[in-house]
Amino acid sequence: MQVFTQRGGVRLDNFNASYPFAAIKATNSAIEISLPNRRYNFPKQEIVRLSIHRGLISYGLRIEHRIQSYPQYVVFWIGFRSEEHTSELQSPCNLVCRLLLEK
Repeated sequence: MQVFTQRGGVRLDNFNASYPFAAIKATNSAIEISLPNRRYNFPKQEIVRLSIHRGLISYGLRIEHRIQSYPQYVVFWIGFRSEEHTSELQSPCNLVCRLLLEK
């Protein structure tokens, strides 16, 4: 089983934690976002859609899900946006998406 992990930031509805206060761990069966005081586990069957989210100065992975007790708006911030880093920053998002698509 492949595992992808990375430190970053996270936005949960109106709450925003900047780098390095969040971590993401993705496998082919789930995504887990960890903060110092809380963990959010998104099993594959509860994820509706994954997409690349472009903020004003940052770049991240948006997770749309069906878990009602979790914040509706979830973005894991991977890094800062710039023209030379766009493809580099997309690769972690794409890797997470590919992991979840594997059987």
